[in-house]
Amino acid sequence: MPCHKVWNREMPCADCIPQKACTDGVSLDKYEVLDDRVCHIRSKPIVIDGDGSDAAWATACRTTDFFETWSKELVPPPAELATSAAVTSDGENLYVLLQAKEPAPEKLAVRRKSGEGVYEDDSFEVMFFPPSEANTYFQLCVNTKGEVTCYEQPMGRKRADLKQEIATKVGKDAYAIEIKLPVAKIYPLVKGDAWRFFTVRNRMIRDELTPKQKSWSIDAGKVNNPTDWRSLHIWEKKGL
Repeated sequence: MPCHKVWNREMPCADCIPQKACTDGVSLDKYEVLDDRVCHIRSKPIVIDGDGSDAAWATACRTTDFFETWSKELVPPPAELATSAAVTSDGENLYVLLQAKEPAPEKLAVRRKSGEGVYEDDSFEVMFFPPSEANTYFQLCVNTKGEVTCYEQPMGRKRADLKQEIATKVGKDAYAIEIKLPVAKIYPLVKGDAWRFFTVRNRMIRDELTPKQKSWSIDAGKVNNPTDWRSLHIWEKKGL
């Protein structure tokens, strides 16, 4: 639940401290009144550790609308493989949190190293498309060990890295990937600008849940078709 809902508000607070903590990289405190109680709130910046528990994620844009990629029917993953994505920004960086239920973590495929075809492992692919005249977008393929390969598209040219910071955490029935992308070095984050964002989960495990390799993407969209992707409005509660 977004934290402003706790205070019975329809929109995030004008002085949203989770967002400001992220922007300034500091811990912040404030007080709110709920019914007859005075509540002390403390917010800290996002720490890239694969945990995904930082308060700033409460106000992020989030979706669970993952469906089988390429399918004409909107077929979601089984409940045992539920998948979500969240995105937020701080004026210089995009932060992405990818969470996936996984009942067989010991079978996760992690054969590829950074710079290789990481998308052939159990992985996520993340695409972001700035509103630039260059008409290029960027693709990161990340496996559950944090190995990553980056591409500049549509030409498919590999990049050494985007100076990204990545952490992963694998649990007994789920895993998470947390990413910090310094995208302002590529294109400035301007309030109100509409970027395009997309991600797909690849599962290589073959079992009763997925007898063959399977992938699920936001809205069943296609990896290299930006017209299928959702809009992400910078610094506004729109998109995803």
